[in-house]
Amino acid sequence: MASDNPAWEAGGSSYKIRVGAVTAICVIYGVFVLVTMAMFLIQSARKNIDLSRRSIVLVTLQAAGAFMVGTIALAHTALKEVPCFIRLWMVNLGFILCMTALFARVVQFIVVSRTHMLYGQLRRSTSVDRTSADSISSEKPLLGDLDVHEMKALPPLQNSVYKRMHRYMKLHRFVSNKALAIFIGAVMLAAIVLTLTINLTNKDYSLKPMSTDCPMYWGMVPVMVIIAIYLLFLNPILLTRVWRMHDAYGIKVDLIVCEATGLIGLVMFLIWELALGDLHTRWSGLFFVWVATVMMHISAVVVPLVRAMKNAHVIRIRMRHGRLPIEMVVSEVEDMRREFVDMLNSPPEYCKFREFTATCFCSEFTAFLDEYQELKIQTILALRRMHEYQEIDIYNVHYPLDKTSFYSDDSNRPPTPIKKCVQSSPTISILGAVRAAFPRASFDSTTQFPVPVMDRLVTIFSMYVNEESYMALNLPLVIIERVRTRLESKDLSLVLLDEVKEEVMVMLYADVFARYRREM
Repeated sequence: MASDNPAWEAGGSSYKIRVGAVTAICVIYGVFVLVTMAMFLIQSARKNIDLSRRSIVLVTLQAAGAFMVGTIALAHTALKEVPCFIRLWMVNLGFILCMTALFARVVQFIVVSRTHMLYGQLRRSTSVDRTSADSISSEKPLLGDLDVHEMKALPPLQNSVYKRMHRYMKLHRFVSNKALAIFIGAVMLAAIVLTLTINLTNKDYSLKPMSTDCPMYWGMVPVMVIIAIYLLFLNPILLTRVWRMHDAYGIKVDLIVCEATGLIGLVMFLIWELALGDLHTRWSGLFFVWVATVMMHISAVVVPLVRAMKNAHVIRIRMRHGRLPIEMVVSEVEDMRREFVDMLNSPPEYCKFREFTATCFCSEFTAFLDEYQELKIQTILALRRMHEYQEIDIYNVHYPLDKTSFYSDDSNRPPTPIKKCVQSSPTISILGAVRAAFPRASFDSTTQFPVPVMDRLVTIFSMYVNEESYMALNLPLVIIERVRTRLESKDLSLVLLDEVKEEVMVMLYADVFARYRREM
């Protein structure tokens, strides 16, 4: 439809100003999106701690869809004569890709967040009712599958939380990046079929002859209906569940911002095109859609990228300090290190910290430490039974923090007497605890785990070291390879898990504990 004002027609002064301004915006927009997206992917490839908590695949697909929509929106705003064929394909595929990826991110966030939260609740209830939990945890990790009799042995509260947690765990295979990518691929295939059908059934949207007059945008009605279903029904329903969840990386806020800006952009587009007379002939309502895509890109890519780059350097420094002997660090870092170790040795404080890790989506770190502690206890008990050693208090194995890093390589440390009424510290290795428990025996780094704890040891490896596990630790590949090499050579010595435990302690200290201190 032509404008009543000739200045807005092709060749008119207003038209030329609009084309020049929007073209400049389009160039800047393209450079901005491509540069920030490239930096986002580079930082993700480096396993940045902040970005590793997001689904890089889904964020990338959402950003790609938003970029398609934003580009065609600016082109249509500038020229108004964009071929209907190109407009149809860009809008249909871009909108559906962006909204489907956002929907997938919300679903994934709910499942992952609830799993971590329920694990924290289960551990908290276990701490409250230690007697009942010991009968279970002595045989299997809490994240493992329990049979009917074992579940009945759990107190009612633990039984309920355990069932809910494992229901969410079973959903992990459906919300993995691979599964959701397949789902998005299926939706996009349906979108392609829909768009082809429109191409074949209406000449206004055909490739030949190519038209620039798209009456009433009727060819885009189907995709608008699909987007409305996402923005008005599916996503809001899911986001009501997200609203009460907490995370330390701003993912909840990101999802809510993307949903809100998408909805506002769609509403503004419809009002501008349908309710404000011929204004849309001068300035396209798709410009509001472009603004929404920019806000979505900033929320999903730019803000996390800036935070990640800001924290990356600080975290590297903390990780380096975490590996140094304590006398080699400055007093401020020393104080933080001592606070970290004191927190680990204080059951009430550690319980709060464990709950906080759920908001960071890294319950696997504290879960591993808990299982490592239980393995340490069961190893001492098994050795006592095997060799008929003297009675010992398995919670009384403790070393003071004395000029050592908190991950303590104590394989060469002389045995320390057992201190009464002091619970075993996570900073103490299994070998160190065994030496302290049996000071008259001879144990070294070649001593093998006793047979009674082998099943638990295998379960811990399959759950936390296996890269395919939903609770896999974010470990350097070199550590994973060393552990696999030892397993393949059947070297199941007491120090087998030490390097993994040390890395977990360093990551907890460098990132999660620093966030915990700020929150507390």
